[in-house]
Amino acid sequence: MKRKHFLILSALVAWVFSIGMMLMPAGFTSGISTQPPSAAVNAWATFLGSNLFAIGFINLFSSYSPWSSAVRAILWGNIVLHVLAIATDVNAYMNDVINMGGLMQGTVVHVVFIIGFSYYAFKKSTRDMSSPAKMSA
Repeated sequence: MKRKHFLILSALVAWVFSIGMMLMPAGFTSGISTQPPSAAVNAWATFLGSNLFAIGFINLFSSYSPWSSAVRAILWGNIVLHVLAIATDVNAYMNDVINMGGLMQGTVVHVVFIIGFSYYAFKKSTRDMSSPAKMSA
């Protein structure tokens, strides 16, 4: 799969999750939460959904860009996002906020995207761009 297609796929997945979080926050959180949905939880789900929607746009528009330090930063930003999301999910599970199903669902998605973004971030063609002289040419 080309980097362009992976970034488009990541944008589509982000949008599917984000639309669910924004339009049906109670339905989205009730399947993974150990407590019934509340107005506060729904507000946070909506807020996080809007951020995820924006990340989808960033990934989509970067998919049309040639290799650059900016594209590499987007790939790294996505890696950091997914690593922190796993840590957040584990913490939420340990504090009885989400159930095991929610933890596993999130972890699988995050690990798949960590592997994908890492593949493109560490690919030889991107390592060749780490020199400022090569990027300015």
